[in-house]
Amino acid sequence: MGLERLLEEIPEAYYWAGFLMADGYFRIDALGYDCQLQLGMSEKDRCQIELFANFIDAKVGTKDVKLKSKIYRQAVCSKRDSKALPKIIKKFSINKDKTHNPPARMMIKKNDLFLSFLVGFIDGDGCIRKDNGCIIVACEKAWKETLDSWFLRLWQISKAKSAYNLKIPVCKVDKNMCRIQTNHDGIKAFIISKIKELKIPVLKRKWNNIADRDLTLDSNKMADRNSEIFEYVKSGRDVKWIAKKVNMKYGNCWRIVNEFKTTSSSKTLN
Repeated sequence: MGLERLLEEIPEAYYWAGFLMADGYFRIDALGYDCQLQLGMSEKDRCQIELFANFIDAKVGTKDVKLKSKIYRQAVCSKRDSKALPKIIKKFSINKDKTHNPPARMMIKKNDLFLSFLVGFIDGDGCIRKDNGCIIVACEKAWKETLDSWFLRLWQISKAKSAYNLKIPVCKVDKNMCRIQTNHDGIKAFIISKIKELKIPVLKRKWNNIADRDLTLDSNKMADRNSEIFEYVKSGRDVKWIAKKVNMKYGNCWRIVNEFKTTSSSKTLN
């Protein structure tokens, strides 16, 4: 079907729309005749480009990109369509120079479709740390309000439960860039479960940094486990003992314990 597939009301279409919002290239000439969409990634991620190409019935090519005097090889997929592309741009409020101009209005009513879109955006413009699985997105500072609203909605629909109050992720601005992140186990477990349920074709090298960790618990069980950890902390047990008791990696357990102690201290001061 071609680019029309990106207009379908299905998770995979919204995933690729989010990916393209972050990392795609759109071109429409003044007369609207030459309309082209392009997505390129490092050669090591060719399999991801091939998934996209299969979705829109296109081919994958290769091009060399020069960056800071070095040549990098990219896998590239491009498609022309003067009818579908303008509709896609309108539907997702994709602006010219989208790097500096986030979508003014983009209503995605269904939570599953919104989550699919956000996961695609994270795959395009975000990273997931290997050491702790923290999800991080960095954009131009013009994106601050948009990212704040997206991560607030993520927080709300994940129904992340905890025995203490965790702060809602908020963008931090540094010069011309803004950055937002979340390392909440409940949110990450929710996203992983939805990726599997909705069969979202994610960039595996990123999401395996979370999926390989102890995030098989659902949000309710996660809250119960955290409550158990907090009781051990109150009784004076050390992190090594607690981690072994609840069958958790030391680093992950230390972070939860440290977060609990910080929150408890803040409540005492207040």
